[in-house]
Amino acid sequence: MDRLTIYGELFFDEARASTKLQANLIIIAAGTNGPSGLLRAGTAEVPFPGTAIIQLNGNFASEAYIFDEDRDAGNMALVRN
Repeated sequence: MDRLTIYGELFFDEARASTKLQANLIIIAAGTNGPSGLLRAGTAEVPFPGTAIIQLNGNFASEAYIFDEDRDAGNMALVRN
């Protein structure tokens, strides 16, 4: 997957022993211009029971993601915007 933007909630399935999320860029919406996002693998009270892997796949040849003229996320990032 190239880019994933999370509006709303994305959580890792606790019934799976192992799970992986892969993308070049993962953006978790801050909610300033729409709904906010949440990426969750368990909580402090109930930790995720398995293995959750977040893998960023970008490389130097990947296109950089530019938020605006003052901010860019580079070519692989996990950001809250």
